[in-house]
Amino acid sequence: MRILLTVPRFGGGIVGGAERLALEIATCAVGEDDDLEVATTCAVDHHTWANALPPGVDRVAGLTVRRFPVGARDVARHQELRARLALQGRLRYADELELMGTDVWSAELQTFLEREGNAYDLLLFTPYLFGTTFWGAQAWPERSALIPCLHDEPHAYLRCMRQVIESCAGCLFNSAAEERLARRLYRVRGGGVVGLGFDHADRPEARSPSAPASDYFIYAGRLEEAKRVDVAVEYVERFAHDEGRDVKLVLIGSGPYTPPRSARTVVPLGWVSEDEKRSLMAGAVALVHPSELESLSIVLMEAWLMATPAIVAHGSEVMRDHCAASGGGLTFAHYDDFAEAAVILLDNPDRRDLMGASGREYVLSTSSWEAVRDRFRAVTHKLVTSR
Repeated sequence: MRILLTVPRFGGGIVGGAERLALEIATCAVGEDDDLEVATTCAVDHHTWANALPPGVDRVAGLTVRRFPVGARDVARHQELRARLALQGRLRYADELELMGTDVWSAELQTFLEREGNAYDLLLFTPYLFGTTFWGAQAWPERSALIPCLHDEPHAYLRCMRQVIESCAGCLFNSAAEERLARRLYRVRGGGVVGLGFDHADRPEARSPSAPASDYFIYAGRLEEAKRVDVAVEYVERFAHDEGRDVKLVLIGSGPYTPPRSARTVVPLGWVSEDEKRSLMAGAVALVHPSELESLSIVLMEAWLMATPAIVAHGSEVMRDHCAASGGGLTFAHYDDFAEAAVILLDNPDRRDLMGASGREYVLSTSSWEAVRDRFRAVTHKLVTSR
């Protein structure tokens, strides 16, 4: 089977959940009998979408990657419409189309899809809310499927988005909770849960030299308020003060968010190596994951592989599902929930170890690459053969 995967940015040192998902699905989930290529833009920075890489054919991780320049767009108008959507929860239909028309997009990429798309058995697009997916999937909808990375957010309720998703052959989901959300919102024609695989990794024995001397929690990911990192900082600060606890919050990742200068518990480390990340996760009391916009949660799985339990946002159905199925985490809806969970994990090391071990077993049993490859093959082949 010949597959084309379209993603707004790819390779070039790009980090991000959707980009990692695209890379690892392309390199690890595709069967030996399948041929997968990537179509993307020349952008690297998802804030500016400036063309940073040369257009043309590239090679990344053994894959053929076709890069196309990002087209001109009215950024100010796009930001205005996004702000209005976030505030009001909906837009007029014409404004919906203008919102997507001012999103990141490439005329050259669209032309390539329209001219060459029928040469591929399956066109995959990810994630759902970008112009490259919205417009690209309309070129050959009967040959197209989305890996949507869907969240319960205003974009998901756009009427124009529903029309595109319902016109496609189906979706490949990261979790059962994501699939439930999609089927509540849309008439999804086909597809199923595929997810992401994780390699077996041993828990480091040595404590990271970057780790605080005291007990600490850890946040890993993009440092931006959309991920509610500010909530993690606020709650750990308040917990340390109110409970008189000597605890820290290690932040790893990058982004526009900066902790307040008054924050005394925060240890910002920026981006660290994978080995260092594993070591820091292994030494933490728990991963604190306050984001409510998750379709899988890679960092949750990574923490569990290190046998580290988690305290996660109750507002994320995806992470609630994972915690209920694994026994590896506790949820919080507000500060009192968080404080209660923190006390449980700090004061009960045996329970903490048991929860971490349960999380690790859950990842190893449900998210091996062999299992993901089997699911990817089954879902994609059914999408193609049922056309």
